[in-house]
Amino acid sequence: MRQILDMRGITVRSQVDSGKDCWTGRVDFRRTTLPVVLEVQSEEFHVALTDAEHDKARHEQLVADGFVYDEVWDTDVWSRPWVIVEKVEALIAEAKALRAAKDDAEGGPRSTKPQRDRT
Repeated sequence: MRQILDMRGITVRSQVDSGKDCWTGRVDFRRTTLPVVLEVQSEEFHVALTDAEHDKARHEQLVADGFVYDEVWDTDVWSRPWVIVEKVEALIAEAKALRAAKDDAEGGPRSTKPQRDRT
């Protein structure tokens, strides 16, 4: 998956401990410059009712922690890689919009230095 994103110039870290006030969990992929999380699900570990309930609670907590979140299935990695790119690009756009709205609400960006686009 990293290779798919790297080919589009999208840098992510894998298996990153994440959370706000306390540890929410180790996420599959996370941007370092924006609060973006992408998880890869598989039938082997994510279709049982208890797994789905756990995943839902984890998703809700990550959003409460301030992350924008989405998931893809392992089959997308192998057969539909463009879906992954589209989802990550949408997450990045959403995170940038949320950051801009927050900056506007707080009276402007936190830094007076010019902001680089780090997609």
